Amino acid sequence: MRTYAIIGIGHFGYHMAIGLAEQGHNVIAIDSSPEKIKSISSFIENAYILDSTNEKALKEAGVVELDVVIVSMGKNIESSILTVQAIVTGKQIGRASCRERVSQYV
Repeated sequence: MRTYAIIGIGHFGYHMAIGLAEQGHNVIAIDSSPEKIKSISSFIENAYILDSTNEKALKEAGVVELDVVIVSMGKNIESSILTVQAIVTGKQIGRASCRERVSQYV
């Protein structure tokens, strides 16, 4: 069973999250709209209201550790790009600090 993050709970993101959950996958649903999170929270246990361009918030939600993150914010391309950048930056920082810790012991 995999864990997926769906960022942007519009029409596409909502149905993608529900479909993955129905297939038995763990899903983290993220949107900045309280109404959208409320609408999906009865189906998805891990539903968060947050700014997806905030790298710290994505880390706290467990998104940067995942292998699969679906960014489905079609109306605002700038936010989509900044969200992907925050995810990639968080992954790179995590990898760099792991390498630094390992190199201390080798």
